[in-house]
Amino acid sequence: MRINNEFTFIRKRSSVWVRFEQEHITAAVLRAAAAIGGFRNDFLLGARHRFPASFTAAYVDPSGALLPDDKIAQIVSDLAIHMLNFKMGISETQHPTIEEIQDAVEYALYASGLVDTYEAYRTYRWGRTKLRQGEIKLEEFIATGQPMNIVEKIENFNRDQSCGSIEELNEIVNTGRFAQVVEAGVAAFEQDLDALVKRVAERMPLLLIVAGCSSSGKSTTAWLLEQRLAREGIECSRMELDHYFLDYMNHPRDRHGDFDYETPQALDLHQINNDVQRLLSGEKVTPDIYDFEAGAKRPGSVTYSLEGGKLLLLDSLYGAFPPMTACVPRDEKMILHIEALHTINEKADGSGQQVRPTDVRMLRRMIRDSRPQDVGGRGHPVERTLGHWHYVRRGELRDLIPYIGTVDRVINGSFAFDLPVLRKFIGDRFPSLEGFARRGRIDALVRGTRVRGFLEQTRPQEDTSYAVIPKDCILREFIGFSD
Repeated sequence: MRINNEFTFIRKRSSVWVRFEQEHITAAVLRAAAAIGGFRNDFLLGARHRFPASFTAAYVDPSGALLPDDKIAQIVSDLAIHMLNFKMGISETQHPTIEEIQDAVEYALYASGLVDTYEAYRTYRWGRTKLRQGEIKLEEFIATGQPMNIVEKIENFNRDQSCGSIEELNEIVNTGRFAQVVEAGVAAFEQDLDALVKRVAERMPLLLIVAGCSSSGKSTTAWLLEQRLAREGIECSRMELDHYFLDYMNHPRDRHGDFDYETPQALDLHQINNDVQRLLSGEKVTPDIYDFEAGAKRPGSVTYSLEGGKLLLLDSLYGAFPPMTACVPRDEKMILHIEALHTINEKADGSGQQVRPTDVRMLRRMIRDSRPQDVGGRGHPVERTLGHWHYVRRGELRDLIPYIGTVDRVINGSFAFDLPVLRKFIGDRFPSLEGFARRGRIDALVRGTRVRGFLEQTRPQEDTSYAVIPKDCILREFIGFSD
């Protein structure tokens, strides 16, 4: 791509001018692509047919084959510079800031439909931001947002069980070995829980927090922890902070009209801290209940207290976000982060696309939220979950993922066997993508195209009785508790 660059200097955060070097942008884009296994894991040509040709045509050679990663990174870099010069109105007398350059790179990736690379770039960017602001330490910064020691452990487990790809999972379903894979996966998860309970009993914090990404299994994990701690003689008072959402009228909307639940600022942080302080001071608290269908609070009927020396256990998406429980010193609380870390390959030999953990979490939420509120759902249509997921990821990348390195323990809350079960429960309800394409909803179009392709390849596990999926398995939180 030929670009006409009008600026030669950039303005650093210190306001010092330094000479602009485009290779730094190219290197940052290439690093983001490497974090997801290369651009091949983020290129869906079928999802790009409605995007401007100038954004995408250059990524493939005349035969239709994807260009090498370094060439694609250069093209994205060129597009970002193009945006700075023309869309942002930069001229030779102006000097773009570091933030303006990073915004342009994000736009170039996102507009090209390279959504996963865009998210990897934001993961690194927000992690560095929290580091500069002093909210995390250098040893707590995780560039990829994933604890690789745990990811490697999961990959070894998948190899041992021959369940790390859609092809292998289909074979397991076809040969009736699904229950055995479930049993092994649940046993590994319970071992992690037992180790955590031992750690809590040894340390006895003032506050125990279960945090983690949307639909990672926080609520079930918090409940299982409560049961296990009780067996060790440690009684808990468990609170779910979902009921502290602000009313709809206080939620911002974007130009598409979506409500943004996926930010800690959507919660009443002042009230949370106030109630936590009151509980730790020996008072009783009766929080309001949040009605997700009405988008408003109503008076609560459950009263919490720490009488009898109970341990306060909080279940919150953004539990590791420092302002969430700023009233409690860090050394007096213990934070557990639940994360879906299973990455399933398309092919047994590791080729093809990858099923991202965030895609599995989206399916979990899609199924759960589509159920009526009186059976544990939120009464939301499946289209809403897909269209809203960009908010989920935006909030996670900004206010959740950067803090993973600060928590006391990370536990994997997903399983290799998720996909065949979710395939059964989503059935033929996966949303049409035509409306998203017409409205230019890039994230929903790209993510939806990818997930629908995986679902079409996956054989559903029809028997999901308690004999196969135990009642206390995390997956029950999303598919329901009917036998």
